[in-house]
Amino acid sequence: MGTGYIKLYRSLLDSYVWQLPPAQFKVAIKIFTSVNWTPKYWAVNGEVLLIHRGQFVTSVRGLAADSKVSEGAVRRALANLSKGKTISTQATQHYTIISVINFDKYQPEQGEADTPGDTHSVGHSEGRSDQHSEGRSVHNEEITNKKSSERSQPPQAIELADKLRAHILSRQPDHSKLQPKTWPRTQRLWADSFRLAHEQDARDWADMGRVLDWCQRDSFWQSNILSGSKFRSQFDTLKAKAKTTTPAPSVRATVGGLFGAVHE
Repeated sequence: MGTGYIKLYRSLLDSYVWQLPPAQFKVAIKIFTSVNWTPKYWAVNGEVLLIHRGQFVTSVRGLAADSKVSEGAVRRALANLSKGKTISTQATQHYTIISVINFDKYQPEQGEADTPGDTHSVGHSEGRSDQHSEGRSVHNEEITNKKSSERSQPPQAIELADKLRAHILSRQPDHSKLQPKTWPRTQRLWADSFRLAHEQDARDWADMGRVLDWCQRDSFWQSNILSGSKFRSQFDTLKAKAKTTTPAPSVRATVGGLFGAVHE
């Protein structure tokens, strides 16, 4: 196993995750400790994928082997964690991408926490898929790093970072990472994520602005999109939702934290 750590909150003891059967709980912990700390490229079954922060590539077979449980237990765990709004999954014939929905909220980005960035590398299963049917990683390039975040950012990227900050501050005026003393560093990190979304993911600036406004009006997504990197990783999902739904009233978010119950 690799080195590193994640933050584990005491609220886990009061959550539905804690009440899962032991085999499913093992799968949940395996997922929480295996997702990427930084975005990386992975080659799986001949296809190059950009796996974002808070995500990893696996398969039911591979996750069962790594967790030392049955494939049935993995399927039941994935279903329950998805139902509880703890993870989302994108499954194909050859692999599954798992995303921890509230990862940014509970595992702050490098430079936004008082923990060394290089200690957050996760174990060897990061991005791992079944070795027989789904290939293995051949390229493991970090997309976001210190030099990248400190470069001069396009004004559109800075504008989007400022817009996201304004939305969050309207709900959380005491947010510690958005105060005048801490905002310059956070702004650089968020603006870099928006820049990468435009330059590498071919996202249109205007589209990102519209989708950002939509997700920050939606009661579910406003509590999950709390950084530029999270917005980037969930953009396709957000854009599709924005086209087909009206933002849910944001009187009060009904979904708890990463380890919270399904409803408050």
